[in-house]
Amino acid sequence: MATALGSGIVMMMDLKRGDFIELNPVASDIWRALEQPRTFDDLVRWLMNEFNVPEGQCCADTRRYLEEGAAAGFFTITGEPLAP
Repeated sequence: MATALGSGIVMMMDLKRGDFIELNPVASDIWRALEQPRTFDDLVRWLMNEFNVPEGQCCADTRRYLEEGAAAGFFTITGEPLAP
């Protein structure tokens, strides 16, 4: 379960553990960007443009965020596996 606060920050609740998780501003933007399905490459391009971050760093950081979020059960990754 997730909700956006007035400040634009997203708060999530891990229903299994009962813990609240506050996403940082970048993670909150990614969460909102994923409201509509998109490919990993599309997400990385959007993040590179939005935050002026180098491609290699953006790919690695985004991959880690997505894999950790999927492992925690916050969302599901479908389609092609994330490229290394």
